[in-house]
Amino acid sequence: MFLKNAIQTLDHRWTIKSYLPHTSSLIHVLKTLRPTEKDYIADHVTKKEWNLGSPNVLDILQQSGILRMSDFMVVKIESEDTLEVELIFNDLLEIQQLSLLADLIENIDRTDPRSQLVAQCLNDGFRRFLADMSTGAFALNRNYLHELRPHLTGEQMEKIRILHLKLLLDVSDCSLVEAIAQLSEWMNDIDNSLNNGFKELIREFLFDQEKVVQCLMKKVFSDKFHGWKWYAYVLRTITSSLKSQSVKIIKGFLKDLYSSFLVQKNKNFFLIMIVTARVLCTGDRERFGDYAQWYRNQFSDMRYRISKEDFVSTLEMLQSLVSYENDVGILHIYAATAISPPTLCNDLVLNFKLMCRSKMERLKLDASGDGRTDENVVPIDIDDDDFENENNIFLS
Repeated sequence: MFLKNAIQTLDHRWTIKSYLPHTSSLIHVLKTLRPTEKDYIADHVTKKEWNLGSPNVLDILQQSGILRMSDFMVVKIESEDTLEVELIFNDLLEIQQLSLLADLIENIDRTDPRSQLVAQCLNDGFRRFLADMSTGAFALNRNYLHELRPHLTGEQMEKIRILHLKLLLDVSDCSLVEAIAQLSEWMNDIDNSLNNGFKELIREFLFDQEKVVQCLMKKVFSDKFHGWKWYAYVLRTITSSLKSQSVKIIKGFLKDLYSSFLVQKNKNFFLIMIVTARVLCTGDRERFGDYAQWYRNQFSDMRYRISKEDFVSTLEMLQSLVSYENDVGILHIYAATAISPPTLCNDLVLNFKLMCRSKMERLKLDASGDGRTDENVVPIDIDDDDFENENNIFLS
């Protein structure tokens, strides 16, 4: 009799979104059922389609020790009903019963096949969600990551935050060359294009700055990384509040990028250095200086620190920047900053300055409606495959 009444009560609640009275009494009764009766209820519920009252019922069953959210989700995943799985995941981000989402997150690092199914579901779900939110088309009304803190251990929170960061960095599809061309526009516009709820969520998964910095430094060297827009946004977001140790690490990262470029002649290292420096200087001028100052310190007197061959390689990369740069202010820095050349390299510097001024004129003409192009600017080829088969010191 108790079993029949329990199932009828749960079926009734399955279709009702609002919280119903006597829930504590129902949980108490369910805990007293025999193991075979609990198994029967669990099997009965997993066969039901997701409905308005499903979160309430599953929360009751999870508290009663009858059915965990992860076990329910595995059944739905194995049914291969993709639409229902996506619906369930989306609802879990919005409902009050965050203990259900927390139960799924506990499976992230487990190695058994069922847990791996849940972990993949989380990856896919959070990736879809972050891709949708990054367009600015949807409003986020809650910071579910912050609200998950009471339900997860510190280690689990750290892992789910870093998962969010990695997935966000994979959202955009932009080459390094495109990043150079669009960086100023991103820095000016991205804040305005995001709703406040999404900004709060991003700040939550940037909670551990040291881990974030490590993730960024490693992520940019992964094969075919194209998440430069969010790399720039995340780096700028944390820059002003970085602790002194993290500032030291990032400054060392910039130096290592340039040193590695000189040794390996990997053009991507140079471009990553430029993108990173510009973002840092935008985010915290007090500790990193403005970009004109950083650029001057990096290149004005480099002839005294590097060989003539390395000087030529550096000037060739600076010339390539002109081809991609669309910010007149940045080009003005390049044109106005003195660079002391070694013997027989004066013409190389003069040509670079002329290229900067020519590109500035072209951009000004374009802005005024004149469609003439500058035929003197010839871009060099930047190949994403430069990352492959390199002895990359940053991944060691």
